[in-house]
Amino acid sequence: MANVDELHIYSYKTYKFFLDDNSDVISDEMDRSIKEGMKTSDSERYYLTIYGFEKEDFDNILKENNLEYKDNMYILLNKTCLDENVPYQMREYIPLVKDDKTQISARYSMEDDLINIPIADSIYEFPYELQSYDKREVSVFTTMENLEELILKTGKDKNDPVNYHQVKLKTKSDLNMVTDDYLNTIYKYITKRDHNTSNDILKEAYRKEQIRNEHFFKFRNSDDIFNYCIIQCL
Repeated sequence: MANVDELHIYSYKTYKFFLDDNSDVISDEMDRSIKEGMKTSDSERYYLTIYGFEKEDFDNILKENNLEYKDNMYILLNKTCLDENVPYQMREYIPLVKDDKTQISARYSMEDDLINIPIADSIYEFPYELQSYDKREVSVFTTMENLEELILKTGKDKNDPVNYHQVKLKTKSDLNMVTDDYLNTIYKYITKRDHNTSNDILKEAYRKEQIRNEHFFKFRNSDDIFNYCIIQCL
């Protein structure tokens, strides 16, 4: 596509991350934060998202973090906020698990079977700035192929059987124009009711409202800042 500086296509699936299932691997810092009331002790409110990248994007993540590729490889964002009551811009972060190489466990629901995810290694920044750090999310990254194989092996979530895919593009050109061009392409393959779109113009409006709600103000220089558009396909 014209005027697109960077483009990433990825799939994702979300699971429950129950504290009792992972009590042996959770870091001492996170355990202390929960006990001191800085993080919730309600297991139902934690969740695991596995992001499946195209092979080239996944290889680039490994390269940037000096990691070597292994078959069936899952890597963890070993990072969680210390105090979820603090406004986003002021949060400090602690390790999520004790060891960079470990195994974490997830379920679709409390009634479903345990799904064990072997973690080959960890990273400490969210790849490609795809998402902000959610205070209760556990983020794991792999290839699209590995994620598809995992879903085939464990079955789909009966409460949410949809496989989600997202496209994130990055541009220094006119964001509205690039978004319209991309949507015109998407419409050829996916109906309007089967996807939704967000971009930095909409996110900035939400961000300003969020900042007002948190009574925290922050200014930044807008020179050479990329614009983003995210399109989610169901």
